[in-house]
This record gives sequence, structure tokens and C-alpha cells, in this order.
Amino acid sequence: ANPIGVKVGPSMKNDELKELLQILNPNKEEGRIMIITRYGAGKVEQLLPGHIQAVKESGIPVVWQCDAVHGNGIVAASNKYKTR
Repeated sequence: ANPIGVKVGPSMKNDELKELLQILNPNKEEGRIMIITRYGAGKVEQLLPGHIQAVKESGIPVVWQCDAVHGNGIVAASNKYKTR
């Protein structure tokens, strides 16, 4: 079966993440789920530990990937272009 990428950000509650993992990978197949974290620099410290704990509690193996530039853009005042 193909792997499934799941974007996880500030709106994802810990219990929702556990439930989603159970639905997507009930047989706990290695390599099936990749969690792509998308918090932004200002929220990662607050939110990531809860999501890590939720995954541990689910017992479902995941691959973690960080979307390091998500939410870390700067908009130029002169031309409104967004850069990272």
C-alpha cells in the first residue's frame, strides 16, 4: 500500500490526531503514515510535544517530517512579495 502524508498544524487537537492515526493505519503498518508538522516558529514549542505524546499513546508507528518554512514567511512592504 502507498504511504499517506498527513499535515499536522495548530488546529489539530491531540485526540483528533490519535483518532486519525487509528483510522488510517489500524494494523500499525511500518512506513504507512508520514506526519508533516506545520506550526511556524512561534507555535512549534507549544504544540509539537502534545502531538508527539498523542502519537506515542496511539502506538502507531509514523515517520516525522518538518515543514520548516511553514508560517515563517516575511512580506516585503514595497511589493507585498512573500519570502522565506
